[in-house]
Amino acid sequence: MPPMGATATAATLETMTVAPWTYELPQTGSFAENLDDYELRTAEGAHAGIVTGLVEHRGELYVLVDTARLPPVTHTRLAIRLADVAEIDHDALVVRLAVDRDHLGQAALALDPAKARHGPDAEAVRVHELPAGLTHAVTPGSEGPVESASSLVALVGATLGPYLLLVVIALWATRGLAGWEYTAFAVPTLLALVAFAVAGYRLYRAPHIGHHARTAPEHSPRGIHDAS
Repeated sequence: MPPMGATATAATLETMTVAPWTYELPQTGSFAENLDDYELRTAEGAHAGIVTGLVEHRGELYVLVDTARLPPVTHTRLAIRLADVAEIDHDALVVRLAVDRDHLGQAALALDPAKARHGPDAEAVRVHELPAGLTHAVTPGSEGPVESASSLVALVGATLGPYLLLVVIALWATRGLAGWEYTAFAVPTLLALVAFAVAGYRLYRAPHIGHHARTAPEHSPRGIHDAS
């Protein structure tokens, strides 16, 4: 199998080889499946992006990942061979690579946004079932990834922001506001911004919702080479 990486070590679009083929993305509003929304980490454990699918092109399986800082506003999509994945941890919903961050550019292809397809007409088509040995048995009622304390911060901010805004507006309508009292509007605005920022950051770093893997007798974590 020929090497698929670029000669540069930095994982940037300017230095990486661009995949010449079109690739299939999930339909808008479709449910996550397989490795969709798993967090991608490098060999040293650094966050490298969010998995957006598993595709097959000419017999080779690729993990698609979005490494952009502000998805879904911006997208920076890469394709990494499944053979370059060291481990899939279904319990933590994490895909771990066999390479570190400095060598990610050698183990990935950059994907051209113009070649993205949301249908079966792509050259690299979505794989709807994980290869044998890489799936994970999900026990009904089993506990999934535990939400961190940041979810409580986002919830409190999202709840108190509109409530306090209504209180301020009610006071404004009944007794009026003057001078420094107008700064009261800054409190609910700040809470709303904090809730939005925390929720957006968590969505990017850990968008884990529900179970994504098909049932099978194996248990996570699974090493790619262990399954072969």
